[in-house]
Amino acid sequence: MECRKREKKGEGAKETECLMFSILIGLWALLRPRPPPPKPSQPAPELRPRPPMETVPRRRSSSKTHARPYRIRLPPNPRRAKR
Repeated sequence: MECRKREKKGEGAKETECLMFSILIGLWALLRPRPPPPKPSQPAPELRPRPPMETVPRRRSSSKTHARPYRIRLPPNPRRAKR
């Protein structure tokens, strides 16, 4: 993590500020309240394995979006044509 630079302070003040910030973050990590452990009466939900991609039917894309070319070509603007 990069500390912010202060224009008015010298380099030594910047390093001290970074060190104090790092110590503060470390103390917060040690002293923060921990979440309660999960109750043993509630089993964790089982994750089903995903089927292989070959067996999953693919959706067909709508003809509305894929009937057009990638870029809609417009006729040249007659006002901008070279004379």
